[in-house]
Amino acid sequence: GYLIRRIIEVIVDIRFFLLILGLAFIAFGDAFNSINTSNDVRFISGSYFMSIFYVYRMVLGDINMDDVGNVATTYVYILFIMCTVLNMVIMLNLLITIISDSFKKINKKSDQTSYKEKASLIAENTRLLPFSAK
Repeated sequence: GYLIRRIIEVIVDIRFFLLILGLAFIAFGDAFNSINTSNDVRFISGSYFMSIFYVYRMVLGDINMDDVGNVATTYVYILFIMCTVLNMVIMLNLLITIISDSFKKINKKSDQTSYKEKASLIAENTRLLPFSAK
């Protein structure tokens, strides 16, 4: 009951964070896609979506900087550093902070939430009783 409610409230609290993180993925993906299309050796195979997936893999730590080609390599390394610092370090620490604040807020009213869930279960089960037993 209340544990599921905690998860739902955390997801509601991080919705704006996920929007900003998605925009950062799209922005860095667009930059890498621009470099990739002007390069003679493609280091991202596929479409625009694959460049966003490339940034996602970069945030997870799965990156190979050997295949970036010969066009704008300095720019690729600068983007790599900016992407890892912004998305991995700053954004993920911000996520931890948001989740911690959500749990503090939820724990303050955990007793009330537990009683509310129990009361809703009791109210739901009273409908199952016959009228004479009520």
